[in-house]
Amino acid sequence: MGMTMAVAQEAAAAAAPLSLPQQGGGGEAAAPATPPPANSPPPAVLSPSEAAAALSEVVGGDDGAGKTMDASAGVISLLYETSWEPAFIHFNCPEFQSWTDSPGMKMKAGELPNHKIFSITASNLEFVLNDGGSEWDKPSYDANYFIGSPGSYILKKGKLEKVR
Repeated sequence: MGMTMAVAQEAAAAAAPLSLPQQGGGGEAAAPATPPPANSPPPAVLSPSEAAAALSEVVGGDDGAGKTMDASAGVISLLYETSWEPAFIHFNCPEFQSWTDSPGMKMKAGELPNHKIFSITASNLEFVLNDGGSEWDKPSYDANYFIGSPGSYILKKGKLEKVR
């Protein structure tokens, strides 16, 4: 799957991972990843490995609030292509310990039309997406999307693909 440099840069610039509260306190959002220099001319289409590099992750042993994160947790970044304005992600992950309240968390708008971005520090993520109303995006009537490990992902037309 090809990915334009603009998509990769927008995801890298907007994807500041969310640090979830742990028992007894909350975390701060980590600093956003630095996109590639603007003065270097990018290729028109990136390979998945180049796209993943552009979707640079912010991964470390500290969640920004002085708490050490579980070694299995890392950054999960999702670029979602949708016409919904706004778009929400309703999710569950081990670090959060329960589903978010519906409709979920509002996704950040990307620089390109129809792109929404969400990043979180977690070991895995089960989720569905919605428009904040009655429209839901999930793989089938009785299933949810699932990301089993940290990395960068793209969800487009019902297909979830890991790019790194």
